[in-house]
This record gives sequence, C-alpha cells and structure tokens, in this order.
Amino acid sequence: MKNFFVSLLCCLMCLVTAACGGVDEYVAQGVTSDDAEAEFMVTSPEGYNIYFNISSASGCVVVSSPTYKKIIGPLTVPSQVDYKNVRYVVTGIDKYAFGGAEYMSDITLPQRLVSIERSAFTGCGRLAKLRLPATLESLGTMAFDGCSALSEIYVDPDNAIFDSRDDCQAVIDRKLNMLVLGCKNTRIPASVTSIGDCAFGGCVSLQRIVVPEGVKSIGVSAFGGCVGLKEVVLPNTLDSIQLFTFSNCTGLRSVKLPEGLVQIRESAFAGCKSLQSVRLPNTLQVIGGHAFYGCKALQALVLPSSLTKIEPNAFYECTGLRRIIVPEGVSVVGDYAFCFCSSLGEVSLPSTLARLGNGAFSGCSSLTTIDVPEKISSIGEHTFLDCTSLESLHLPSGLVSVGETAFDGCQKLSSIYMKTATPPSTWFDKFASVVTDKAVLYVPRESVAGYKQARTWRQFKRIQALP
Repeated sequence: MKNFFVSLLCCLMCLVTAACGGVDEYVAQGVTSDDAEAEFMVTSPEGYNIYFNISSASGCVVVSSPTYKKIIGPLTVPSQVDYKNVRYVVTGIDKYAFGGAEYMSDITLPQRLVSIERSAFTGCGRLAKLRLPATLESLGTMAFDGCSALSEIYVDPDNAIFDSRDDCQAVIDRKLNMLVLGCKNTRIPASVTSIGDCAFGGCVSLQRIVVPEGVKSIGVSAFGGCVGLKEVVLPNTLDSIQLFTFSNCTGLRSVKLPEGLVQIRESAFAGCKSLQSVRLPNTLQVIGGHAFYGCKALQALVLPSSLTKIEPNAFYECTGLRRIIVPEGVSVVGDYAFCFCSSLGEVSLPSTLARLGNGAFSGCSSLTTIDVPEKISSIGEHTFLDCTSLESLHLPSGLVSVGETAFDGCQKLSSIYMKTATPPSTWFDKFASVVTDKAVLYVPRESVAGYKQARTWRQFKRIQALP
C-alpha cells in the first residue's frame, strides 16, 4: 500500500520540484502560478522545501514535499508564511503531503492548524510522537496509516473536537466518543463507544489490544495490516465488525467473537494466515464474502445454529480446514465459498440449503463424498471442479440442471446417486472418459432407460437402478 501512495506522490513531483522544512515564519522563495491559486515554496533552515497553496484571503495549505525522502529526523511545519508581502496562516495539510517520509522522526505541526487530510503522513515509519493542536477540527482517514513507530499521541486539552483522555495515547472524537487514531501503546478508554475506520491501520508494532465493554462497532480496516497483533479481546457489546477490520493481521492466532455479534463483514479476517482457531457466537447470522479468505492455518471451525448465510469466497483457500458442518438454517452457500480448501475431507450440508454457489467446493482435493440437499435444483459451474479425491456423489430428486465443468477433474468418482427421475439438463457435452468408463450412475429404476438415451448422461457405460 505504501508503494501505491508513493506512486501518487511521484505524480505530484512531475509538477513541482522542492521539499519540506520549518521554523515558525517563512518567506516564499518561488512562485508557480497566479495569486488566485498561488502555489509557492518555502525552504526551512534544515534545507527542506515545502509547497503551499493559498486557500483563502488569510490562509494557506501545505500541498506537498517533493523531497520527502530526504527528510531525516525532526521537522517543523511553519505556523505562518509570507508571500508577496502578505502573511498567511497555515491552516491545512493536504492529502499525501508528507506520505512516505520514512526517515522523519518527529513533526511539529502549525499552531493554528485546522485540518489534516487523508493519508497526509502515510508511511512515515519512524515517526514516534504526535502532538495535535487545539485548533484542529478535521483528521482524515488514514492520515497516519503505516506510522509503525508511533508510540505517543497527545491532543491539546483545549481542542473542542478531539481529545486524548485518560492519557490513552490515542485521538478520540469528543462528540461521537469514537477512537479515530491509535498507536502501539494505546489503551482504549471505557468511555469509547466505537473505533473508527483505519484507526490502527498499518500499526505493525501493536501486539495486544483490549476493546472495552461499551464499544458497539469497529470500523473498516480498523486494525488492517497490524501484522504484529497476536491477541485481541473483544467486548460483549460489539454488534458489528466491518470490512477488512482485521485483514492481514498475520500474527493473529486465535480470536473469540462475542455473543451478540450478528454479522462478520467482507474480508474481516482475510489474509490472517496464522489464525488457527475462531470461536463464533451463537448469535451470528451472516459470514461475509472473503471473511476468512486465505486463513491457511485455520483447521477447526464450528458454525453456530444461528447462521443463515455464507457469502462468496468466505473460506477461500483455507487450506488447513479439515471438516465443516453447515448447520440447519443456512439457505445459501455463496460462490467459491470453500474453494481451494485442499485439506477439507468432510462436509455436511443442511436440508435447508437452497442455493449452492458456482465453484463452492472447487479445488477441495481431499473431499471424498458429498450429499447435496433436496432443496438444491441447480448445481452451478465449477461447483466440484478438481475435487480429485471425490469418490461418491449424492444428487437430489429436484435437480434440474448441472453447470459447465461442475465435476471436471473428479477422476476418482466411482458412484453417482441421482435421485431425480428426469435427467437434468447440462451445460456441457461430456464427462471425462475416466469417469464415464468406470463410475456407476445410479438412477430411479423407472428412469434407467431415459438416462441411457439422455444427452451427456448416456455416456456412462454403467447406468443402474438405485439400490
């Protein structure tokens, strides 16, 4: 992600060629445009350049620091600058302005700063301390994403919008009681009720976090990329885990989700490759798409009876998962939900299941038998593609169609139990000859002749009545 932001900065560098620095008062050294949208440069005593843009009659905003890579050690952003004999107050820091200044260790912000935009300091990996002024009113999402060394956060007590109450080493929105920025030493106060989007994003040094009772929601990618996070304690008041909340927390080994939680959103734990166990609550209804994508160490998982839906790619490439029992009440297993779960040897599907998505079990090379429930009327394309150990297949009486490559690569298939009297339509012309030559297709006794004449199914050399 850091490279992405750096690329964007490079685009800015094509337009400007200077960088960053600071004392309390600066004089402009160059002008690049008309006064109405004047962009000018100042040079600090340290020799760094900063570009500013006039935003109002008396205010200006830091636009960029083209030589951000050269900033080593502390940096002071001026509180005011002079341009054409007019003094301007520095009120804002624009998006990506200092993004990627990885050797900057400290930043002194302007005394009358009002806003810090999105990703302004993204990837400043050596930034250790942050002090926000009393005038700050707006803090953009991911403003300090990837500032992995950040250990101290202080908000001026006179700030009316934000605070760092109880010496929590975090930034909290006073009105919403929302933690919007944390660091590796953050202690979440009991008064906080939510954690904002990307609040701890890229905080690779964070190892443990206790989310207190009273917190109801954790925002999008709140802990995304916290690769050092090993333990997280979640409150019983939590009812929502958003998209990418713990994605790519590669050090996380186990998690207990609280009772009361009804949904795990998309990609919430995607890429948590060390995650071995997850305890799901009995209130959970929906497991979102890609929720546990690539959780390769996950071996055992008990799905609760409250569950109603497993969305697409939910357990994609969970290569350590060995057994799964989908409980009664689940009506949908989404596309590629268990795709490439190569160790999955046992699957039990409920009678309530009405839709089995495309590729739902494709690449499950350890699966030996599957019983498709009665409510399933269609098997989509790639559903059991490359289930190379599949030997026995039980298909329901209401099945009307089979999708393309639904059983391709199932070369060990020896028994197919077809309960439907009318041969299902197919979107393909033939099974692999290795299957049709040796597998027995069992069908209702009165339908044997019909299957022997039906397109695709007639290729089976052994069509017999169901036992």
